[in-house]
Amino acid sequence: MKHLHRTLALIAALGAALAVQAGTYVRPIVGYFAFDNSDFKNKTGFGLAVGSTLDSGGNHEVELEIDQVAWEAVWINPGPRAIGSTFPMGDGHLIPVLVGYRYRTGTPDSPLRFYVGANLGATYVSGDILQSAPSPLDHPWTGSVSSWRATLGGAIGVEIRLTHHVNLDVGYRYRAVHGPTAKLRRPDTPADVWYSHSLGNLSTSVFTLGLNCSF
Repeated sequence: MKHLHRTLALIAALGAALAVQAGTYVRPIVGYFAFDNSDFKNKTGFGLAVGSTLDSGGNHEVELEIDQVAWEAVWINPGPRAIGSTFPMGDGHLIPVLVGYRYRTGTPDSPLRFYVGANLGATYVSGDILQSAPSPLDHPWTGSVSSWRATLGGAIGVEIRLTHHVNLDVGYRYRAVHGPTAKLRRPDTPADVWYSHSLGNLSTSVFTLGLNCSF
């Protein structure tokens, strides 16, 4: 967790340094995350993007985006699991940290600017997993996850001009990421007795609404 805090602090410092340069923008984001894996509940998350245009027309952009969304799951068909146990369940957070490129149509004076983009980075996956035994007198199997996972993504959307420096951003993103594997243990069993449980597919379709503020 300390490593995560240091990483996010460094990214925030770099973003702040970039934001004071001419031709840059900041975009707070709210997104609806729809998981590909039906074992996961869809959630609302939040994010922040900081970027810069590469040309005078603002058609080419590079940006850094950080999001955060909670996850909650009940694995109905998790594969091999402890005999006689209930379905495993868990919850935690996903924090994607992505570098992206976007191409926008039109000019800074256009009322509508459509865009397409691609993202590359990593997602910090954390959470706890619990699998109860059939008897309330038995100890449950528990485990946790905490790791970075490679992430690829794409984006399409439209920017609607509100003022000379503010645009409403309506978009869709797809994030491809596979979850880590946890070791589940019971306190009443030897330390070398455990079984693995994979979080599986954590890819999401994200429907976003942002406010693009340029400098």
